[in-house]
Formats: sequence, C-alpha cells, structure tokens
Amino acid sequence: MNRLRSAPRSVVATLLSACAAGSPAVQRGTVAPRPDTFVSLADVDPSIAIELRYFGSHNFLGHPVRGYKAEKCLLTRPAALALKKVQDDLRPFGLSLKAYDCYRPQRAVDTFVTWAKDFADDKMQAEFYPRVPKDRIFREGYLLERSGHSRGSTIDLTVIALPPQPQETYRDGDKLRDCGLPASQRFGDNTLDFGTGYDCFDALANVDNSRMTVDQKTKRLMLRALMEKHGFKPYPPEWWHFTLRDEPYPETFFDFEIE
Repeated sequence: MNRLRSAPRSVVATLLSACAAGSPAVQRGTVAPRPDTFVSLADVDPSIAIELRYFGSHNFLGHPVRGYKAEKCLLTRPAALALKKVQDDLRPFGLSLKAYDCYRPQRAVDTFVTWAKDFADDKMQAEFYPRVPKDRIFREGYLLERSGHSRGSTIDLTVIALPPQPQETYRDGDKLRDCGLPASQRFGDNTLDFGTGYDCFDALANVDNSRMTVDQKTKRLMLRALMEKHGFKPYPPEWWHFTLRDEPYPETFFDFEIE
C-alpha cells in the first residue's frame, strides 16, 4: 500500500485500470448490446438438457415470446460455469439438469407485463394459474416488471433422470391440465416430480410448501442444496428459480434478442 501511494499518479491510474479490466463494467438500467461475458450453456456443458418454454407455445401466454428467436440458453459465464459444477454433482447419480429459461430479454418481460394487465386473456389459466386470479399474479411475486433473468445470471430449471425419458408434446389447442395435479395427471414432461409443473403460479410451487409429499420435499431440498453449494440462491415462491449470488450485473437489465 505504501509503495502504491508513493508511485506516480499515472502509474497508479494504470494499475487501477488494469484491475478494473478483469470485471465487467457496472451498468444500470436497460442495456441493449450483448456483452462478451454472456455464453451459451451448451458451449460450457452440452450435457445439460434445454427446453426453453418461451421459445414455443407451452407457456402461460400460449404462444412464443418476443425476443426468443432460438432455443438457446444464454447466461453470464460465471453462472454457466457454476451450473456445470451442479451437473457434475448430479451425473454420478444418473441425473441431469434441464433448463426451462435462462437469460430473458427485457422486451419479453415487458410482454409479460402487458399480458398480465389484459384480464380477458385467460387462454392458459387452466394449466398455469388455475387458483390465482390474474390480477394477483404480480402481487404474489410470480411476475415482476424487472426480472433477474434479464441480468443473465438467473435460471429456471429442473432435474431429469438419465437417459432422458420421452415426454409429451404440447400442441396448440390441447386440453390443459392443472399444474398442481399429481404428476400422473398433469402435463407429461420428463422431469422428476417436484410437486408441480413449471411456471405454476400457485402456493404449491412455493419452495417450503407444507402440502408436498416427503418425496417431493426431498427432491426440492436436494436441488436447493446443490444449487446453494455452487453459489446460487433460491426464490421462495418458485422451486425452479435460482440466481447466482455474486452475479456480475446486479443492476443491469439486458434487452438483446436470443438468437
């Protein structure tokens, strides 16, 4: 420290600039360009399954979401590397992560906000929010006007058995099934039974919901423990939602498209 204080100001400035260059610049608000620190999860660990629900129509809107031009899971590099460690822990047990949503453009979040204010649009209610009036979705924290997903270090995921089992294909107009029903009665995806389907806007999806069976609680605890071990924090209303604790862009919401 004494040597640094005695050094010429130009040298000190150079050293400080070099230190700062190792970390992304702190930005606030909405930013359009994609920074170099974002990577495709498939490039970091291609063994992690990906099923981006907002790229297709099997989601609470019932149609592909603006900004999702490819079924590609983009994340900041630290988040992707941390997920690889989780995957490494699961693999010896014949299990794998499956990502439902990763980076989410701000324009997609804006689309969600517009949808939530249109109370006449209840096309997908029977599956995704059968017990929650649409005007309570924001109040109860299922959707926010600013999403951690847009910062690039938040992910929605589940766990599947290996080899991946076949799963049902959703087609527009299919009969909807309550996301809170027993696994044998709700949409037939290939995830382990965590007690609800994905994006289930319901108290049943709360991490510590007391109505879960012992087996479902155990799976939720397993996933939470593994994610926390590798630097993620849970989101209490949703068992599938995790954010990297030391995320590199804590105040930046990106809006580049996924392509």
